[in-house]
Amino acid sequence: FGEVREIGGLVIHWDSLHQTKKFEIQCLREGSNEWKTIYFAEAVSHVRSYIYLPGTSCRQLRFNFLENYGSESFGLKFLEIKSHQFSRSQSSFFK
Repeated sequence: FGEVREIGGLVIHWDSLHQTKKFEIQCLREGSNEWKTIYFAEAVSHVRSYIYLPGTSCRQLRFNFLENYGSESFGLKFLEIKSHQFSRSQSSFFK
């Protein structure tokens, strides 16, 4: 982002031909040089992942793709970065 940004969540649209099975998302916070894991998925099974991240602020995001479903590559088609309104409450997240 280049600056600190508050994130309420993410919507990840996966490529169905190169679908990721296991991944983690890391955040680099303001004033820190250490990446912190803020989300870990062990068994992605859909073409879309909804990531609930209430109260998350960071300067940069990093994805570590750890395992896929047999193809030679990982496929992330599109990433939506949602505002804090997205995760205002669990009921608003699931609407």
